Amino acid sequence: MADGKLWVTWRGDANDLLRNLEPVTGQKLSVTGPTPRLPLYVQVHALGVPVDEVMRDIGYQLGQRADLVLLPSGVEIRYRAF
Repeated sequence: MADGKLWVTWRGDANDLLRNLEPVTGQKLSVTGPTPRLPLYVQVHALGVPVDEVMRDIGYQLGQRADLVLLPSGVEIRYRAF
């Protein structure tokens, strides 16, 4: 990560992606809510994209299944119960 921008290509679980980004972004991941039976699949292709835009894209892709909340202490995935 240089100048707050990310270079990442990912297809897979959002939780795994955010855990892999922890050391790069410095944003600790926390997870709340009922764990879904299936992984929450996201696809990210970001080359030199600001971190906040990547996070916004991940949040959009989670849709109604979970919320991605940016906190001062890090990032939180809030799974929704259905």
